[in-house]
Amino acid sequence: MRRKVIKQGHNTLTITLPSKWAIENNISAGDELSIEESHRSLKISTDNDLKRDHIEIDVSGLDVATIRQKLRSVYKLGYEEIRIIFQNNLVKELRTENDRPIMELINHEVSNLIGCEVIKQTDKSCVIKDYAVDSELEFKNTLRRVFLLLQDYGGSLIDQIKANDRSSLQGMRDRHFNIAKFIFYCQRLINKEGVVDRNKMTFLYYVVSELDEILDIMKYAAHDYITFPQKKVHKETILLLEKIIDHNTMYMEFFYKPTPQSMLRMADERWIIRKHISKLIGKIPANELALLKDISFILELYYHMVEPRLSIGENGLHP
Repeated sequence: MRRKVIKQGHNTLTITLPSKWAIENNISAGDELSIEESHRSLKISTDNDLKRDHIEIDVSGLDVATIRQKLRSVYKLGYEEIRIIFQNNLVKELRTENDRPIMELINHEVSNLIGCEVIKQTDKSCVIKDYAVDSELEFKNTLRRVFLLLQDYGGSLIDQIKANDRSSLQGMRDRHFNIAKFIFYCQRLINKEGVVDRNKMTFLYYVVSELDEILDIMKYAAHDYITFPQKKVHKETILLLEKIIDHNTMYMEFFYKPTPQSMLRMADERWIIRKHISKLIGKIPANELALLKDISFILELYYHMVEPRLSIGENGLHP
């Protein structure tokens, strides 16, 4: 894109802004823009919020899981108001092959979307509105809460496996949803313009998304253990599970204070654990080995979360 330089007055040179960019960024006459000089270049930017006011989604003909994904995706994008259109009042759940009232599904999902309420409903549509007050401090506090909840969730998983407490392990699915809603809220706040530094958005979103994956891995580990025929697992299995889950704490400490020592500690532990798991082949039941291999993927996720944390920089992460 090229622009002609226009002379105004004695010493003033001006250029016009692209109209499409001005509209997308809510630029009006009289607004102030930031200009950064860099040798032969000028960078023009605005602090205006790119507000995503409202969106309409049609979920007609979709199944339960797909509707859930569509609703969560627009929530995470930061829309203030979401209108959902549907042709049928029943929706198919593919897992059970049963029909479910669509508004029951929507109301349940909205209860997990922090700040949102269903404010209007008809036979063929409903409207969801966000009432939350978004801020950088709110994001920082919520992210720290997610880290702490993950530590607590992992600790409970280990304690319940040690005690062979299968009834409590069955409740881990509900606890998962209570943590996931804060992860969704973090993702939403990252996408809300003006809440998080633009230069950090991509890296923070990656980290938070991987925390969601780690939460899922622990949830599935609880589900898998319930199917075990044996009443207790081997001591070596418990020891390695504890070392793996301890990475929830190790990464949080690294995230808020990224030192070379903390990086090295995580790297060393990752290899030590992987080698120990390999040595247990043929020595513990196959289901225990499978459990260890599945949950040890947490180590790989945290390993890949180191670089984006370093890219975020040193400042602005403490609440």
